[in-house]
Amino acid sequence: MTVTPFSSLPAATAAIMHEMKPSGQKNPKTQKDFNSLLEQHTTAMKEAREEAEDAASGLVSQALILPILKQLRRSSEESKGPFSPGIAEKAFGPEFDMQLSDRIAHSPRLGVTKAFADRLMKRMGPEKVLNVHG
Repeated sequence: MTVTPFSSLPAATAAIMHEMKPSGQKNPKTQKDFNSLLEQHTTAMKEAREEAEDAASGLVSQALILPILKQLRRSSEESKGPFSPGIAEKAFGPEFDMQLSDRIAHSPRLGVTKAFADRLMKRMGPEKVLNVHG
């Protein structure tokens, strides 16, 4: 059985059904094969989505949020007086900014991360989404 890769679940389902049921008869083995292929496809889609979301959140964190936090930290370090940053804040502030930007980027309410993940899913070829050959 040869199944060409498809990017959408309905197209993959139609192709699998066409390949597996040529005579129009129901076969328990065929149904079991179809279910296993469908499960593999949904698992592959979930893994691809998670990979795209991780990449998108990393991009948003490093390219959009972290520069803003760095600028805010630089502007507060220039201040003089009793509330100026100490030695520890100057040493560990950039690490705190990185952690904070990662948490902000992984927030489910941040729409730009979801938009980037959707773009990445579109740019991933269909061959990366549906791999029924193993």
